[in-house]
Amino acid sequence: MARCRDCGVEIVWARTPRGRNIPLDYRQDDGQGRDLFVIVGGVAVVVREVQRAEVRANGGRLYPPHRRFCRQAARASTRVRKERTA
Repeated sequence: MARCRDCGVEIVWARTPRGRNIPLDYRQDDGQGRDLFVIVGGVAVVVREVQRAEVRANGGRLYPPHRRFCRQAARASTRVRKERTA
């Protein structure tokens, strides 16, 4: 378990199917939002709305993307863009 360096909330790191890192909120999903993920073998897989009930019924945990809740997300993404262009 890790903590977001910008807001301090507990996050889980996973990889996207394309191999990029993605921070996911550790707190249980609120059932809102388009993107919810399940982690399969360290890879974050998007779970469609129609599949969510089945995942929950089988004891699976759904994670929302951390950017949805991070108070500093806008600042952090601006910082990353500036670092990449420098």
